[in-house]
Amino acid sequence: MKVPIVYLCIHERLKEKFRFQTFSSKELLWILGKVYHIKKKFHYPILKELQNFNLIDRINRNEIVLLKSNVDINNTSKIYKSVGLY
Repeated sequence: MKVPIVYLCIHERLKEKFRFQTFSSKELLWILGKVYHIKKKFHYPILKELQNFNLIDRINRNEIVLLKSNVDINNTSKIYKSVGLY
């Protein structure tokens, strides 16, 4: 399954901040609103899509843990080829 680049960027940012440790869903919602300026009505659909793409896992209603992604966002040549830039 292809993961949109935007979700990979969000996942990378969360990985830098939380280092695969458990964090609260409120922190993620705050990051979506304050860092990415995403409207509140889109927070929960984005949270659900991150979960569907196996980038996060909800332990319970309030706790989230990051999962390892099989896509290396730092390898830009693969990403550019996948979107047809060269």
